[in-house]
Amino acid sequence: MPARIAKYPPISGVGNDFHSVMPPSAPPAPPNPAPIPSYAWLATASNPAPGFLITGKWSWHRVTTEGVGNTLAGHDWGFGQGHFPVPPLTTPSLALRILGSQVKYWLPSSPNTEPQDGSPPGIQGKGGPVAVSTPAFVTSTQDCQDISGWGFCAPTSFCFQQVSAREVGFTLGDLVAGLISMAADSAAALLSRAIGGPAGTSAEEVAKQLDDAIVGVVVGSVCTLMVALLPPESQGVMKVVLGTGAGIGTGGASGGATALGSGLIGAGGDWAGGAAQQAIDGKRSPDAGALDS
Repeated sequence: MPARIAKYPPISGVGNDFHSVMPPSAPPAPPNPAPIPSYAWLATASNPAPGFLITGKWSWHRVTTEGVGNTLAGHDWGFGQGHFPVPPLTTPSLALRILGSQVKYWLPSSPNTEPQDGSPPGIQGKGGPVAVSTPAFVTSTQDCQDISGWGFCAPTSFCFQQVSAREVGFTLGDLVAGLISMAADSAAALLSRAIGGPAGTSAEEVAKQLDDAIVGVVVGSVCTLMVALLPPESQGVMKVVLGTGAGIGTGGASGGATALGSGLIGAGGDWAGGAAQQAIDGKRSPDAGALDS
């Protein structure tokens, strides 16, 4: 079926996800002495800076008549996106949700690959398939979730895109490849919880979680920027190496094991998704509709 390329930059996004709530909460909600295992949150994609500078995957325009960039599958708005519990309450989890937010494009058009011009801008990374949007210029995106601290991902948000006239093909194989990628992200999140163990609820333990989240954002951003300086063909291996080293340096053996396992799971998910897409669709060339219509 034909689909539109999700143009870059996106406009905004909104959705809902489910996360546990750490104590203590404050009015208007009653105090909770123990974590709330699952609570509804309104998630927004409204801060483009992290996705532009650090976590994003986008390509500057290759079709000059449109004059804007293309969003690549896997583009992530990154940390710093607003999360609001519904009904409202005040909890330390508010800061954790903003530091750990994810709004990620998971629907690819596999044969239509483009070079990655960001992030960071101006440094070429490993290219990949473009992300697709519906003809209504809105697309499904995946959000991070958790139940009692066990993380996973689900397509519970939508992002609004710029108008595009460029059509590409989107197949069952593309859908399966995207689902496998999302499953790999979920497996990486579950591994992190399994290695790190359950979160404590005392004031000291909650403060440590906030400290760890801040360190994670800083270290992850630095590693991403360092990897971006390397040739595209070596970035995947070095991302695992640097991430593992940083995890050991900041979180001990468990941090290193988490980074190594997550990197391997991500690489395996990419391979499995590509293999599944080819097995379902057979050999595909870039779609004839890849030019402006």
